[in-house]
Amino acid sequence: MPQTHSNLYEVTVNGSQELMWYNVEVKRGRHTYEFEIYRASDTISVFYVDQSGRQLTIASTEEMAAMLLYEEDKQRYRNIVGDAEWMLLDGMDSQRGMSREEELAFLYLKANVLDEMAAELEGQLRMRKPPITGGLFSLFH
Repeated sequence: MPQTHSNLYEVTVNGSQELMWYNVEVKRGRHTYEFEIYRASDTISVFYVDQSGRQLTIASTEEMAAMLLYEEDKQRYRNIVGDAEWMLLDGMDSQRGMSREEELAFLYLKANVLDEMAAELEGQLRMRKPPITGGLFSLFH
């Protein structure tokens, strides 16, 4: 466990965790859509890379709307994003709905790569420890 000290900071790194990074291109006709996938021991994160090289977070429009408390805010949000099912967020102040072509590329990636990665990860987690169950849910349902 490495430790570093200075007058202002103390940094301690506990244990190690394998991190895999995948740069993925999905091609359809003359168009290429870039994604980055990060896989840690128990997490898979996927990002869309736009034409400027910016890494954008992909989020479900429904999940974003569900975070709003008032129905009028949810309706206003749906009017802004239109019929996009997936959002691209830059982490600062910008967001937009995925274009239909971007969405199709993402759904193709999800069906042909991400779902398989998630199933493999779930299998590895099951082998490490039994499913965590609670009153109304099971982690692996």
